[in-house]
Amino acid sequence: MTHAKRIAALHPDPLEVAKPEALVCGDRLLAQDIEEMLLRYVLVYGRDEVWDAWNMVPMRMAAFRLIYSREMVRDWQAAHDRRVIPPEAIVFDPSGKEVPSGGLNQFTGWPLKPRQGDVSPFLELIDHLVGLHSTHVLRWLALPLQKPGSKLATALVLHGPQGSGKSLAFEPLRQIYGQYATTIGQHQLDSKYNDWASRKLFALAEEVVATGEALHHKNALKNLITSDELLIESKFMAVRAERNCLNLVFLSNEHRPLALEADDRRHAVFWTPPPRTDDLYNRVRRWLDQGGARALMSHLLSLDLGDFHAHTPPPMTTAKDDVQELGLRPSERFARDWLANDLDLPLWPCSTSQLYRAFTRWARQQGERSYANQPVFTSAVAKYAGPRLVKAKTAPSHGQPGVPIMLWMPAGTGPLPGVTRHEFARASVDAFEPCLARFARTEGDLA
Repeated sequence: MTHAKRIAALHPDPLEVAKPEALVCGDRLLAQDIEEMLLRYVLVYGRDEVWDAWNMVPMRMAAFRLIYSREMVRDWQAAHDRRVIPPEAIVFDPSGKEVPSGGLNQFTGWPLKPRQGDVSPFLELIDHLVGLHSTHVLRWLALPLQKPGSKLATALVLHGPQGSGKSLAFEPLRQIYGQYATTIGQHQLDSKYNDWASRKLFALAEEVVATGEALHHKNALKNLITSDELLIESKFMAVRAERNCLNLVFLSNEHRPLALEADDRRHAVFWTPPPRTDDLYNRVRRWLDQGGARALMSHLLSLDLGDFHAHTPPPMTTAKDDVQELGLRPSERFARDWLANDLDLPLWPCSTSQLYRAFTRWARQQGERSYANQPVFTSAVAKYAGPRLVKAKTAPSHGQPGVPIMLWMPAGTGPLPGVTRHEFARASVDAFEPCLARFARTEGDLA
């Protein structure tokens, strides 16, 4: 009997050689003979790399040779039915619909099986944490279970006082996802290696910081939330692409958990209330000890999603508005207040240098220790204001005296018929100067 026939007799599908519960028992860490080695290990074509199909772990050939005797490795390498697959045939596809023929799917099945039961303690805790938005959060949790492999285009952000039950609320989700769940912190985000994200469907991000100054952190989080593909980098291993099925929940005790842009569409933000003083948390823990995660899985699998889908926009909450406010740069806050007529400075046409002078006076009065120079300020204002503010360069007509002026023109303003744009700019600058001087005195800066 050939190796191939013996393999077929041992298991009908050599690419599904073990169930997750069999992988962690530890009683047979290594293959016992060449037949099991042929079942378990796959050589990656064109790379010095072997995949353990039981534990879904890649390793270098040098590491592989350290595990087995020289004779066993030699026999495995010489076997004509040893499996060799290209790198792109190793996929992570919980749906099972896009696995290439003969490929290796790193998803080996749900570690927990659903069972109907009471979920009222969990629902009460979610209602306590997010209130009127409970339906949105529950549907967000349910979609990736009902449609395995779904990549939600949004992340949940829960921040508020310690002890409110934020971590406890997501403990059953960690149990449901098992080996496909992880908890990350700043260390994982700072590391150049991101293999922690490989084969993951759910992640809790605890106190991860993405300030406006740490742009590489901010961009890394954006990529995790929105990218369809992740480039997985492990130490001493070749970089490989993997489908991004990771959905994230951010938990924080800080008022500013993340730096959110004014037009953010990626985060659903909720400020959690103070801790409950009754027995809710103990009831949730008892519920978990009695198999609550299985009951929750059953509940979420049967939950009516309504019109909710992977790209459903997050609700606009007061908490999100507050976080966005804290995330605005000084130049953006100044532009917002000026455009809203909330400053003692008229919303009139003016030169870019005049508006920057007003900004520097405002920034000092606000206690800003550092702020943008004029080119950066002008660019930031243009991006923030959009069509509400037009930047135009005006030059005197041929033969006329004067120098070009870079002018800010609020929407709805402009020269009257018969007036050239440069004449309008010159008159606007002259009219704005006394207002700027008054604003400087109001802001406590007479310079």
